[in-house]
Amino acid sequence: MTTLKFAHDKAESLLSSIDKAASFLQENFPKLGMTFEEAKPLVNALDTLADQIEVQSFGATSFEARKAEVLQKDSDESYMGTFANPMQPHQVESDEPYMGAYRDDQSSAVRDGKSSTGRPLAPLEGFAMIDYQQLAAGFEAGDVVHKIDIQSGDVSPYAGMVHASHPGLGVLDIQWPFGYERLHADEVVKANPKLLRFLPPSLVQVPATYDIQKANRQASEALALPWQTMAFTPEVYRRMASLWHQKYSEVRTYDTLYREVAAVDDEALRQEVGRFYLVASNLGAMRLTKQAAYWVAQNRQHRVSQEEINSKRPLCPRCATRMRKTTYKMDKGARVRLWACPKDLFLIKQDQLLGPDGQAVDW
Repeated sequence: MTTLKFAHDKAESLLSSIDKAASFLQENFPKLGMTFEEAKPLVNALDTLADQIEVQSFGATSFEARKAEVLQKDSDESYMGTFANPMQPHQVESDEPYMGAYRDDQSSAVRDGKSSTGRPLAPLEGFAMIDYQQLAAGFEAGDVVHKIDIQSGDVSPYAGMVHASHPGLGVLDIQWPFGYERLHADEVVKANPKLLRFLPPSLVQVPATYDIQKANRQASEALALPWQTMAFTPEVYRRMASLWHQKYSEVRTYDTLYREVAAVDDEALRQEVGRFYLVASNLGAMRLTKQAAYWVAQNRQHRVSQEEINSKRPLCPRCATRMRKTTYKMDKGARVRLWACPKDLFLIKQDQLLGPDGQAVDW
């Protein structure tokens, strides 16, 4: 590399002239008949030349000190001093106004940058961004929801109601049995009215919509979980829900309630807390378990659930409606019967159904 070392006074004069030339080019390149893409490499070259002259004439220490001054901050931005962002150019000299408007493309530095520690750089990997705005738009005031534990997948054994949806912010305002909260839309799931009947009544403080009333009418008392609602007050269940909401473990929740609830039956409380957390785990498993026949292999083969095996009637993969056998056609005097959905007319052959373990289904 050519040495560009000058006396300090000469170097300062040259740097000033180069900076003025770069500034003039930045501001007047349209008048010179140039496009931005044509002016850009010239400005880069002038800036690189100035850096070389400064390093050779004043030393690398001076150059590094000037680069450190690039980190600028306002009086209320003390945190900016903790960041080192070499990708963002700033004007650091009074005769460099062009630096404030110039934005260089540093994507090559990201792709081809060299490690400063000697260890190989980790490759760039793709990742998924959650569209909170789109998720929030799927909710509206009056929706009944459960809280979901994103780490474990468990679903809250209590329900809340959406009071307001804010798609612009990607958040929901929700009233739980124990209080009010604002959450991101990915932290809740809509409630299934058929499942609400399994929860303690004090934890389903939502309006009885038509779907909920219909589910309750169809529910069998024999299927209701034996919550000890006569032994524990609604406040105990609301407190239990609040502790689950705060990610308390089962043991910690039991210990907290045992200390807070007066004259409590130790074994009854232990069983009730255990049941509460078991329901949360089961609700999460039910949310992830296929409840209808679903496509599983080539040639339109579908796998059915154990419930469908027991009833000997598959559920439609599209709408979960119970399917019925129907005559599809006559083949040499024999009837060809298929499973048909009465709602959307989806058809499945008998030999296309597989059991939970992949075995053939013969109904």
